[in-house]
Amino acid sequence: MTWRYPVGQLETGEHTVSFRVSWTEPVYDGTQLYGPSTENPEEEGSCVFHVVEP
Repeated sequence: MTWRYPVGQLETGEHTVSFRVSWTEPVYDGTQLYGPSTENPEEEGSCVFHVVEP
């Protein structure tokens, strides 16, 4: 999975990225199976990260 930011530098502070993944092949994360023909064909979530000044 790749995170992309359109252009420029993010401001210092907390940022949240929301995502939705549609699996094209079955993927097992150690607890659940995701993918076509499973109970979890998509996964949604978010990732919080902090940008600090150098």
